Amino acid sequence: MKTHARIVSLQWALWFAGSFGAAHAAVIADKDVSKHVGQPVTVEGVVTGTHVSAKGTEFLDFGPRYPNQDFTVVIFARSSAEIGDIARFYGKRLDVSGTVELYRGRPEIIVSSASQIHVAR
Repeated sequence: MKTHARIVSLQWALWFAGSFGAAHAAVIADKDVSKHVGQPVTVEGVVTGTHVSAKGTEFLDFGPRYPNQDFTVVIFARSSAEIGDIARFYGKRLDVSGTVELYRGRPEIIVSSASQIHVAR
């Protein structure tokens, strides 16, 4: 019986770590994103600019105004319907989860699911 209890405890611990460890990546400030390239994180900051390109790609900028932003969220056209109108995020404090990538030397997270963006409290 002790062996069964240990196995159940181990299975629960592994589930807990997998469910919450990955989902709750480190929370960092938008100004610190460039230190976390290649890492899954949650970035918290205020949206200071929004833009939609001619091809339908959407951008949320954080920190100073474009082109000097600290960090950008990129939403490709194929995902925009799920995310919805990005203008509603302007001026709001958001938590954005994903892996930090560099594009032309600037940090960004590509968002493909609405579950990656949350209005912070």
